[in-house]
Amino acid sequence: MAVRIHLSSADLRSVTVARCAEPLCEMERSLRALRLPARDPVTVRWRQWARRQLPKAAYPLLTLVPASGPSPDFLTPLTTSPDLDPALNAVLSTPPARLLGDLGPLAHRSRPSSWVADLTSGSRPALRRLELAITSYHDAILKPVKHHLTTEFDTAADGMAQTLAHGGLDALLRDLHPSIRWEPPVLHVAHRRLDEDVRLHGQGLHLIPSFFANSNAVMNDAVAPYVVVFPMRRRALWHADSGRPARALADLLGDTRATLMYAIARAAQGVSTTALAQRAGIANSTASHHVKALRGAQLVATRRAGTSALHTLTPLGEQVLRSNPHPDPHPDRRPDPHPPAR
Repeated sequence: MAVRIHLSSADLRSVTVARCAEPLCEMERSLRALRLPARDPVTVRWRQWARRQLPKAAYPLLTLVPASGPSPDFLTPLTTSPDLDPALNAVLSTPPARLLGDLGPLAHRSRPSSWVADLTSGSRPALRRLELAITSYHDAILKPVKHHLTTEFDTAADGMAQTLAHGGLDALLRDLHPSIRWEPPVLHVAHRRLDEDVRLHGQGLHLIPSFFANSNAVMNDAVAPYVVVFPMRRRALWHADSGRPARALADLLGDTRATLMYAIARAAQGVSTTALAQRAGIANSTASHHVKALRGAQLVATRRAGTSALHTLTPLGEQVLRSNPHPDPHPDRRPDPHPPAR
């Protein structure tokens, strides 16, 4: 089965890629991964860890997001920030009609949760409980692995950007994932439940690579681009120390500056201040302040490229990183061994 997305010339001019690992998209995907059998070797340790850490306040999310099948689209609003607050505010301000449409099927189950029924009607206490569930889950399960998720997303996004730069949009759409096939002008997205044709008529297409996804998902909102969420082609094994800057370097420079140095090292052609800020989850002004300090210490060099300033490591900066390697210097990067069947 597949969703066959017919792209007009206007849609092809409006293909966008997520700029960061959006927290509520990864929340929804991770909630599914948490409940599926441990078939994915990349996240198996994360699953064991997360099940022990899952706070009771987050349990209502398990009612909304099943292990498989549809979940309410209002839980995964599109944002351009790695921070939780913008996405959470969008969820909590969902219009009542949208809540009713998204939650109606849940509220009509044979033994529906009274909380779901209250949420469907936009009850303030129910919305406050949803807010607590999301923030509790984020703080306990996603925030501790944020650096790892950011690193994996940046690697995937950088690869997609290079494919686009060298091969154009056709190459990008051909290379998303083995379960996605591009036969212009139709993008065939393998799906476990849906078998349908979708015509966007200028709506646009938004692509989101996900660390936790083990199958493709689609989201359709009439006032936003059509969204395809798909598994990253290659991911690093997660373990309890994944994503933490080397302790000695972090003790010397601070976690943020160490994180920025690793991010700069991954960008062979240089990286802008805005991109660094997104990857570290900090404000542009904060990233600029830290880069200035690193440049003053002769660890980072900056050059102009058109209207942008691109940062690279100096030979001294490279030497410092070689002396303080990332705790996961040789991640097992291999294709997902369990791609969804076409």
